[in-house]
Amino acid sequence: MEPSRDPLKFLNTDCTDIILTQLSSLDVIRCLMVGRYWRDLVSSWISMFGIRHHWSHLVRDPTQLSANLALRLYRELTQRETKLQKRKSILPWSDCAGEVYCQLLGYQEDGSIYPPQKLKFDVPDGAYSYIALSSDGYLLMEVYALPGMETVCGIIILFRLEDTKEMWRKSYRRDSGFIPLSVGKSRFYFLEILENWTPFNIGAYEVQTGHQPYLTSSKPLTMGHAMCDQGVVQRNGDELLLIVRCEFGAGPVSYNITLFNGSNGHFVQEIKVDGLRFYSLILDPIGNFAISGVSLQQWNSSRNSLVKVVQRFSAQSDGLFAKAAIDVVDFPSEPYGVVDPCTLSAASFMIDAGALSTLKLSEYRGSHVSREMARKGVVMGRYLHIQKRRKVTLTPLFEDGKYIQADDTQVLTCPRHIKFVDGFRVMAEHRQSQSGIKPCREEVLLYDFGPMSGQSP
Repeated sequence: MEPSRDPLKFLNTDCTDIILTQLSSLDVIRCLMVGRYWRDLVSSWISMFGIRHHWSHLVRDPTQLSANLALRLYRELTQRETKLQKRKSILPWSDCAGEVYCQLLGYQEDGSIYPPQKLKFDVPDGAYSYIALSSDGYLLMEVYALPGMETVCGIIILFRLEDTKEMWRKSYRRDSGFIPLSVGKSRFYFLEILENWTPFNIGAYEVQTGHQPYLTSSKPLTMGHAMCDQGVVQRNGDELLLIVRCEFGAGPVSYNITLFNGSNGHFVQEIKVDGLRFYSLILDPIGNFAISGVSLQQWNSSRNSLVKVVQRFSAQSDGLFAKAAIDVVDFPSEPYGVVDPCTLSAASFMIDAGALSTLKLSEYRGSHVSREMARKGVVMGRYLHIQKRRKVTLTPLFEDGKYIQADDTQVLTCPRHIKFVDGFRVMAEHRQSQSGIKPCREEVLLYDFGPMSGQSP
């Protein structure tokens, strides 16, 4: 009996191209491992057609790449795509009636979209706000009791969003000086402010049990400082609590970043950042962080541009953080711009085009964000057709899952908030005014700039 022969050897170049273009980039990489003939043929196809077919929107000029460079770049982008295919996001939100929901932004196995799940809880009437969403899918919500209640000022409730289960709740008194901060993977952190804010105590609760492992005094806050942001950095299995404070004085505004050890609440380090306005704290999933803001020195009102400066900090061998890099991007006539320092990407809402666009700072560092450089994002989902009456913090959480189905783009107003949720997806909150006496409608749009944007899941 004649041995079987490889059917791929019977195909000409055009037929091979037709077949490989129907495969995902991950399947193409798998074809490289079939055998030597497949490896040579598929490698040649990647350098001539594949890099342009799958990654033309991320590679400036594929024709200028050598065969080896094209193959290496194709592998790197495919590895990144594989990670993106495994993610999903959880978004908490509220409606006009005050109900709180969470929703997976992705597809179920049958191709349908996940329905919203209502969080069930019983608390006294009062205003509420979200405090934080941990990387493991735990939502901490704070409820402020109405005036007239003498004993309890507020209640904090921890939910597990996967099954909308309430894990535990804690009450605190009106005069206790209790200030919730942030939630990490293992603990929820809070401040206990004493007289004149000096000194103060840092405490924590275990996420799983609600047990309080410590309440300890730490470095006093300097008078004239206002606490304006906080977050938790994961570093080698440990947690570090970051508190950002703003220092007001006769000179320019400066920011102090204070780090505390999450295991015991002890002071670790303080970093001072000068020369920025309208700052934002950005946490890196690999354990670093960055501060982004408007440059005071490079602001030019006559040119109507917005110069964003991103200062990135990374851990050193001694465990302390130091400034690792400074990136600058200029958003001309487009004040709605954000930067993701983890992937060196920038996004800006092009006002006249009514679209969100992005670019890679590694390719255009220090350049203007223009329509020739920027790539228009695909609207992957529309959510929250609501009128908000209560404070809501939109903090998406990414785990394993699939993409959102693309939707038709509509004419939108300038976004009220723009935020990177990872290196490829941007969430923007828009407001649309309606005719008559109807109130404005607010929408949260999820834009996707990743390798698979524009493709069906």
